[in-house]
Amino acid sequence: MEKELSILSLDADASTAEIRNAYIKITSNKKFSRILLEEPANRSEFISIYQAYVTLMRHRSEVDSLKNLELYPQDQIFQVLFNQGIYLVLTQQWMKAGEKLQEAFILNKNNSLLHTYLGIILLKRKNEYAAEKYFMKAIDINPKNADAWLYLGDVYLQSGNLKKAKSMYQSALDLSDNDFRANKRLQILKQKELQPDKENSGIINRIKKLFG
Repeated sequence: MEKELSILSLDADASTAEIRNAYIKITSNKKFSRILLEEPANRSEFISIYQAYVTLMRHRSEVDSLKNLELYPQDQIFQVLFNQGIYLVLTQQWMKAGEKLQEAFILNKNNSLLHTYLGIILLKRKNEYAAEKYFMKAIDINPKNADAWLYLGDVYLQSGNLKKAKSMYQSALDLSDNDFRANKRLQILKQKELQPDKENSGIINRIKKLFG
């Protein structure tokens, strides 16, 4: 357990409450408060933190479930469920991720990042109409959520509206201080403009590969 304790900066005699508190504190770091699908380093770090938490809690015979979580404050319950959903997204377990994030959604319907992750899952399922609604709600909650603007652009791209997609990517770029993800998408669209006869499907597939 030394590796897991080290990841969460805990002593060997840490209680379950201390483990949970450390886990929530670390995963609340600003670098994790955005979509991690296209950020390999932060993505790997989040997965390692989640796995360390699960290992330590299982070692203490307290596997996460709503039953075990009932004793904790609602904001902690939300964060534990939300983190589990994020982990499932990052490991591309889309169906399970949707179910877990919906559990978190019941506890907090006003989290912009949560709406963004739910939109991404729907986008992966090719449900552009529903995905658009989640991204727009995420923007309504937090207009400065660059991730929501970025993936809303992917919705319009996937539905063939390249002009609108470009506008959303530019909005994401304006909000996120030279965001490499928005830049990549705009560069791909620029190539399309230079090759107007090129099939849209090829452009869409190149961008879809960016987030798994």
